[in-house]
Amino acid sequence: MAEHGRRRWQLVLISSPLHGHMTPMLQLGSYLQSKGFSIIFAHSELNPPDPSNHPDFILLPLPDNLSGIGISSGINQFLKVLNENCRPHLEKHLIQMINTQKETSEKESIVIIYDSLMFFAGNLAGDLGLPSIILRSSCAAILPSYWIIPQLHQEGRFPVQGNDSRVPSIQIQRSTLYWPSNTRSP
Repeated sequence: MAEHGRRRWQLVLISSPLHGHMTPMLQLGSYLQSKGFSIIFAHSELNPPDPSNHPDFILLPLPDNLSGIGISSGINQFLKVLNENCRPHLEKHLIQMINTQKETSEKESIVIIYDSLMFFAGNLAGDLGLPSIILRSSCAAILPSYWIIPQLHQEGRFPVQGNDSRVPSIQIQRSTLYWPSNTRSP
């Protein structure tokens, strides 16, 4: 376990089950584990990581009760249910960790690193007085949407309903695309 001065660090990584989010979190965990940190990897039951690929991680499945709910229900509903269902299980585990530390002489600093889609983890860390770090696995180009989409929604322009002339249609012809000479065009 990594030590800073006399303090040992235990990292609790919380990932969403979506592949593009889980892979970067697993990679971060592997890197941090190689530097001596103890890793607890909390994940929903949907799309769990393969334990044989991460033998040094403590895997903590969080019951998500997602039966009947899927991405097809809409991403907002899916994330709402996922966050509501995973929180109590992680909270119970973290409280157990904190109470165990109180009973022993060895103190470890618990740090929460969570996927931005698992927003309950930031609130939970704050409630328990634990430091937290957000891992955003999306590209920087999506950040403006956090400010623009609510404005468009307030103006009644989002979500787009039917054929809305206020939203410009963009058509790109294949001949206008640039393909570097060392790659094949689709």
